[in-house]
Amino acid sequence: MRVVIDVGCADYGAGNGGDSVTPLIERYHPDLFLGFDPQAEERAYLADERTHWSNRFTQVVISAAAAWTRGGTVAFDSGGATAGVPRGGEVFARYPCFDLAALLWALPHSAEKIVKVDIEGGEYPLLAHLEDAGAIELVNKFLVEWHSELYSKGHDRARGRAHYEARYGRKFEREPHGLCRDYSAAAAT
Repeated sequence: MRVVIDVGCADYGAGNGGDSVTPLIERYHPDLFLGFDPQAEERAYLADERTHWSNRFTQVVISAAAAWTRGGTVAFDSGGATAGVPRGGEVFARYPCFDLAALLWALPHSAEKIVKVDIEGGEYPLLAHLEDAGAIELVNKFLVEWHSELYSKGHDRARGRAHYEARYGRKFEREPHGLCRDYSAAAAT
């Protein structure tokens, strides 16, 4: 069984509307596709994607919740946070969230798990949580859009892209097909 988990499935960039769902399904042919984004209900194209692919060979579940470091709610702020990473702005929305590590532990251990993460700077605390919970070992491959310029004060800068690539090697191989871009300053050099 192959499971693809798309954390941040409602892509926001110009021309990117929903462009991670179809490429992930076409490339990895999962038995189960789980897409998470707190604003998923506001993105009509995601319902179309779910209907299109569920009528074929993949069970597709798209949830309007944030995959995060805990269950409950997560606050988004006006300081540019789109992944629950506070940057000092006024809170403008609260969304339901769940603990991604708990989900990974609940899936069959024998399942191949591919996790795509594009949550505008939230990848750092989320991956640190997965590592601390031992859940990072349950994932076969990560596709991460790195946003090093969006580190918030107080985040563990030691656990950036270089840490994960060095420690986990091929789990964090660079994605050559444009599903996840690299916005890190290191990539520019």
